[in-house]
Amino acid sequence: MDTLGSAPVAGVDFKRVFEGAPGLFLILRPDVGFSILGASDAFLRATYTQRSAIVGRGLFEVFAGDPGDPHTVAAMKKLRASLARVMATRADHAMDIQRYDLQLPKDAAGDTGERYWHPVNSPVLNEHGEILYIIHRVEDVTVHARAENNLRATDILQSITQGFFALDRSWCFTFVNREAERVMGRSCDQLIGKVIWNEFPGLRGHELESIYRTAMNAACPVARPRTTRITAAGTRSIRTRRRTVLRFTSAM
Repeated sequence: MDTLGSAPVAGVDFKRVFEGAPGLFLILRPDVGFSILGASDAFLRATYTQRSAIVGRGLFEVFAGDPGDPHTVAAMKKLRASLARVMATRADHAMDIQRYDLQLPKDAAGDTGERYWHPVNSPVLNEHGEILYIIHRVEDVTVHARAENNLRATDILQSITQGFFALDRSWCFTFVNREAERVMGRSCDQLIGKVIWNEFPGLRGHELESIYRTAMNAACPVARPRTTRITAAGTRSIRTRRRTVLRFTSAM
C-alpha cells in the first residue's frame, strides 16, 4: 500500500513531522476514490477518527456522512468539485465554509456534532508537473460560524415589529428584542438570566402560564387570538383582530 514512508531524510523524519503538525491535514492519492495516505494527529482528534481505520480507504467512503442530511450532501458535492478542479488545474483551491456534521462516538458527551469547516485542497507535483498527492487541509471554524449565524438571527429578531423573547428550560430570559422591552417595560439587561415567574409574578395562575408551559413541553409555536401586555404587577389583555403567535424558545 502506497503510504508515507517513515525513514528519515537528511536527518528529518518527515512522516513524524507531518503527523505532529498543528493543523488538520489529510494526504490523498489522486485516484478515483481519493484514497487517504496519511492524516495528522490534529485531524484525527478533530474528527473522532483513528489512523488505522481511515488510511488506505477512499475519502468519500470514510466521510460518507448522513445521505439524508442536505448539508452533508451539499458539502460532499462541493468537495468532489474542488478536488476535480485541483486535478484539472494542478493549482490550490480554497472552498467556501461548509457545514459537515460529525458522527460522534458514544463517549462524546455534550457534543452535538455540528461543525463548520474551511477546506483547502492543494496538489503536490513532481518534477514533470504531475500530481503525486493532494493535501486536504481543513480549519474548524464552528465557533466563528455560529457567532455569525447568531448575529444574523439577532439582527432579524431585533428588526421585527412584534415583541419576542426567549426562555431556557429554567425559565430564564435568554433574549429580549426591543419591542418586547417596550411592551414589558424592562430592558434586556434587566431581564437576561432572570426567571420569568420571579420578574412577572402576575403571570402565576394566568392563562399565559399554561400557554408558556404547553409551548415548553411541546417545543412548538402556540397561537392565541389576543395579545397580552405583561407588567411587573400583573397582566393586562388587549383584544385585537390580528392573531398573535407566541414563539417559545427553549434553549438548553
